[in-house]
Amino acid sequence: LKKISNKFSISSERLESKYSRVNEISFTSERKMMSIIYKNKHKQDYTIFSKGAPEILLKRCTKILSDGKIIRLNDNLRREILNQNKIFASDALRVLGFAFKETKNIDKNAETNLVWIGLQAMIDLPKKEVKKAIKECNTAGIKIIMLTGDNPLTAKAVAEQIGLKVGGVVIGNELDNMKNIKLEKKIKSGVNIFARISPIHKLRILEVLKKDNKVAMTGDGLNDSPALKTADIGVCLGSGTDVAKETADIILLDNNFKAYHP
Repeated sequence: LKKISNKFSISSERLESKYSRVNEISFTSERKMMSIIYKNKHKQDYTIFSKGAPEILLKRCTKILSDGKIIRLNDNLRREILNQNKIFASDALRVLGFAFKETKNIDKNAETNLVWIGLQAMIDLPKKEVKKAIKECNTAGIKIIMLTGDNPLTAKAVAEQIGLKVGGVVIGNELDNMKNIKLEKKIKSGVNIFARISPIHKLRILEVLKKDNKVAMTGDGLNDSPALKTADIGVCLGSGTDVAKETADIILLDNNFKAYHP
């Protein structure tokens, strides 16, 4: 990505000296992106900064910042960006895309016609105890299913790192068009990773699993509360929201998979 790579940075001090924050379009599991809107203190215009899942954010971009110049984002560049995203994700990296737009007006279409900036790849190493804990769960007959908002390639790579044998992957978009009876068949066939999913998907998977299993469900967000309440055992991470903690049966103070089983 040499020809479209950028060094783009802006400090909080610089933002505060030139811009005032006027609005935030929040992240949700469904949108998989968020934006902050700033007003230029010296001009009557605005700048929108956005971040999110690369494949989602890229669809809202029509231009790209390349070598300090804004040019049209053509199909070749889109493929190059998505390919680099795939390379990062396949290496167990979590990837964010970044974009911006300068505009005279802010309205409901603020997050359209954005200018693509680039990708950021991050690593969140699994705790060293996880691999052993998963092996012990398998020995005890406990089936582990990964539910994540991450890219499916990232999810598969992480599963391989922690010793979770991948039996199949389903993504959120596929779940939207899948009836529960087919979802049940997928799980029975060995599918054990669900990626790019929302809390609503999480609840659906839980309801299907509960037909023939006793299910412990983990979560930490406000939107995870319905699933935590519905599960036979709701497990909230110690870093979770107050609502999730109030709903859960168990709170893990150290956020460690090792504590999920005796």
